[in-house]
Amino acid sequence: MSEKLIYGIQQVGVGVDDAQKGFEWYAKTLGADLCIFDDNNEATFMAKYMGGKARAKRAILAMNAQGGSGYEIWQHTGRMPLTIEEPVQLGDLGINIAKIKSQDIQRSFERLKAKGVTICTDINEELDGSKGFYIKDPWDNILQIKEFDSWLKKSKFDVGGICGATLGVSDIEQSRKLYSDILGYDQVVYDQTGTFEDLKGLNNGEGKFRRILLTHKKDRTGGFYPLLGDGQIELIQTLDRTPKKLFEGRFWGDVGFIHLCFDIRNMKALVEECKEKNYP
Repeated sequence: MSEKLIYGIQQVGVGVDDAQKGFEWYAKTLGADLCIFDDNNEATFMAKYMGGKARAKRAILAMNAQGGSGYEIWQHTGRMPLTIEEPVQLGDLGINIAKIKSQDIQRSFERLKAKGVTICTDINEELDGSKGFYIKDPWDNILQIKEFDSWLKKSKFDVGGICGATLGVSDIEQSRKLYSDILGYDQVVYDQTGTFEDLKGLNNGEGKFRRILLTHKKDRTGGFYPLLGDGQIELIQTLDRTPKKLFEGRFWGDVGFIHLCFDIRNMKALVEECKEKNYP
């Protein structure tokens, strides 16, 4: 088999200042209590984004047994991780939001509120017809809890793993080519421009945006697809302000969402395709 095969979103990276506390929060709050690995070593592959050299780190991959993508809880251990100077504004360039699936949105809302989690919005009807709401983790990362029907198995716990992400982009049409044509998120669930009720309560949530929600027309097959499940990519472009780059002046791995990782077969084929289509 020579062509690429994308099994799904494997994980979202979450930069924190204390990996142990990060794992405990995501395990207890969102049920991601399966520790797939816990690494204390040097990060080398991303050196060009970390001041040009390898950096000591601790990384824990946490997953929810009901299925969905995981969280790579990531901490610089050789330096103090930097937080962003100004709060993230919706539409800033990078990963804005991780989407987490719920099998009972009202129960999720009530449980998280009772636990003292920062609730950013009430339950709203989303543009795709599902219901959802937004919360913050202790590191000010925005998480969307939303109804979603793709599960490995269901338990009594109300939420599963990650089912997608919202990405702030500067040119939504250019970004869409990457995610649709190369990564296979080729079905448009919605494409709308304006102001949106469900975003009010988030920083810059009352602004004007274009939003495109993408999923894949065909079910993924093979590999860990049954565990990872279906996924969504939402592209969002702010139309009434100039967005900032979320890691400008900081290192990759500092506090915030740091990467979106896809689980694939045949990396070489994907690398070549990206080069050919001008997305190296």
